[in-house]
Amino acid sequence: MLAPAGGPTAVFASTPLVGLGVLHALKRLDRQDIAVVVFGDFPHAELMTPPTSVVDQRPSALAHAAFDHLERRLEDPHSPVVETVLPTRLIPRGSGELSPRKAAS
Repeated sequence: MLAPAGGPTAVFASTPLVGLGVLHALKRLDRQDIAVVVFGDFPHAELMTPPTSVVDQRPSALAHAAFDHLERRLEDPHSPVVETVLPTRLIPRGSGELSPRKAAS
């Protein structure tokens, strides 16, 4: 999938563990022309080459929201499903800003 010809120009990894797997595969293939963004910050992301861009979230806020939903459902199993949107922030560090065409030239 990451072969040079016709492969992806960017990867969005859904978790830090998946992101590390992607970064490892790209390093093994000596690919530096694929943009990478990971959902969830992880230790040493800024030390990767290039430093890994992430969409960061607060796990504690997610845990609190999940508990609130669980508590509401336990009190009233027929309570309506509520959608909760939690804030995230992009931490651009370089890997998501790569231009495959410029990097390949």
